[in-house]
Amino acid sequence: DKKSNVDLICVIDISGSMRGDKINQVKDSLNTLVKLMDSNDRLGLVVFNTHSSILSELTSMTPSNKITLTDKINSIHAGGGTSILSGLENAVNMLEQSTTLTVTSSVILLSDGMDSNLSEIELTKGLKDLTKGKNLSFTLHTFGYGLNHDPLTMTNLANIRDGSFYFVE
Repeated sequence: DKKSNVDLICVIDISGSMRGDKINQVKDSLNTLVKLMDSNDRLGLVVFNTHSSILSELTSMTPSNKITLTDKINSIHAGGGTSILSGLENAVNMLEQSTTLTVTSSVILLSDGMDSNLSEIELTKGLKDLTKGKNLSFTLHTFGYGLNHDPLTMTNLANIRDGSFYFVE
């Protein structure tokens, strides 16, 4: 059986609250993901703290690109505030600019869900506004790191895009 191609964008919280074990767990998760993907899949990386930036556009997971992305992942360190919506905005923009139509497109938010500026209600409204009127087909899965993560926010964000919330212990 042939596996479906996947476009996957990881939105990575690198704020100060992710320091220590949390950011190391995120890096381990991402490195495992890179290993599992094949050359027909594409991976994009967005990092955010007070602001967000694209660490890597959607990139085919060839062996050489896997090495490059692993190096980028391993160079991540935490510090600053938290603007989840800023990271999600970059992911939505990346999906809009994608020229390859794949069977599956997903965004994965790796965070503790604790936004510096927006409440859970403001975040969910912001995500709805980001995707309103856009013909985008993607799921949003959220992964909460650390015992002090915000499961309500993470669950509600995932539910907006028919995704699931997972707790990473």
